[in-house]
Amino acid sequence: MEGVTADYTVEGMVCQHCASSVTEAITSLGGVRDVTVEVQSGRVSVNSDEALDEVQLAKVLDDIGYEFARSA
Repeated sequence: MEGVTADYTVEGMVCQHCASSVTEAITSLGGVRDVTVEVQSGRVSVNSDEALDEVQLAKVLDDIGYEFARSA
């Protein structure tokens, strides 16, 4: 089973530390297999067992100071 890959836009990232924080927060969500972050573009690609709940995703990002902009 390959899982589901979805791309999102996250605003507020400016450095590699930001990327690490975002990766850690998203990985804490159940079923997440892999997270790839591009700081400059704000693009975040997530591979998970099933589609993520975008409300839950927005909350974990907001909790660490970043803004979930939209699915890319």
